[in-house]
Amino acid sequence: MKHKYPLLCLSLMFWFLSMNGQFEGIHSFYSDTVVRAQLKANRVSSVTETVNVRENSNYKGRYFFDTEGRVIEINTLYGTGQNREKREYFKGDLIGKRIRYDTQDTTKIVSWESSSFDEKGRRLKEEKANIVDGEAVIYESVESKVTVDKKRLTCMETNNYGRKLNSTTYTRDSIDGIYRYIVSYEYRPEDIDEKGRKHGEKMVWRYYTTDYCLYEDHVEYSVFGSIEVAKKISSSYYQRDEKGRLLESGNINYEEVYMDFVQEHPEDFNLNYYSPLFVKAVFEGKVQGQRKADLKCVYDAKGLLLEKQFYGSNCKYKYNDKGEITEVVCDSEFGTSTQQFWYNENGLISKTIHIPNRDVENAENDARECVYNYTYY
Repeated sequence: MKHKYPLLCLSLMFWFLSMNGQFEGIHSFYSDTVVRAQLKANRVSSVTETVNVRENSNYKGRYFFDTEGRVIEINTLYGTGQNREKREYFKGDLIGKRIRYDTQDTTKIVSWESSSFDEKGRRLKEEKANIVDGEAVIYESVESKVTVDKKRLTCMETNNYGRKLNSTTYTRDSIDGIYRYIVSYEYRPEDIDEKGRKHGEKMVWRYYTTDYCLYEDHVEYSVFGSIEVAKKISSSYYQRDEKGRLLESGNINYEEVYMDFVQEHPEDFNLNYYSPLFVKAVFEGKVQGQRKADLKCVYDAKGLLLEKQFYGSNCKYKYNDKGEITEVVCDSEFGTSTQQFWYNENGLISKTIHIPNRDVENAENDARECVYNYTYY
């Protein structure tokens, strides 16, 4: 089978970007879409993980994939039994059904979840059921209805009959096409008063991109009929370069700038919520919060990730001449951890060795070796 080096290099680079710098074992084979592309390219049908610690070897699990690289069955250890789950797909990555089995008798179905979608991938119905005496007992059912008006406003009304929670979500683009808004209301049927006024929660998300940076603004409201008060404002940002590589991400804090704002507008100050004027100023860009980076990345001239700083940790990456990651060394307040990688003839990870803290005596005794074996279509 031909080795796809460019795909491998790209896969591993994004793999580690999405996992805070560490390979997380067998779960990573289905949790990352770029890695799944590598499984598809190599026509992998299953991967098995065996863990060796202090000369003890233990089977940890096995995942099965279809020819699209999507996981269709999961088998992992759970105490003295096993977690077994099968998945059926509606279209693309949309899961139409999950079937779960008994941890002791893995041929016995104990529960399932099913979903149906429209042509745009929006979930219209979801049901969850337990199997009791061979019969399915539905304990939660969710139904949604989608409408679109002439102003490009998409509305999805959702009724959750299990948790008795209703929600209405509106999605729209701004007239100039720069901003995308998602507005969601959630309330329980019993939270409608005698005049038909709803009492619950409202959430507003706004997305926009400028200078290769994606911003996400989020405002949470408490709703009392026609009265809405903003109780939380938060923003996130994701700065990329012109090639799409993530350089920095983090949060934007508004606490300090809000205190400056209320000095100028004391009549709007309230200890429990943000004033409408301040929320309006944030959305109009008239006030700027303080950026706090949670993650920073450095690349070499080839585009390979060399260093990543996140939440007080600093990780450095080493590669072989094929562009494959061979070692990750992370320094943090808890010590220095290392993770090394080996590959099979198809460029798939065959073994990893993780030492959680090299700063302690006899650190090698705590080494965790994971071995991966593959089958192919």
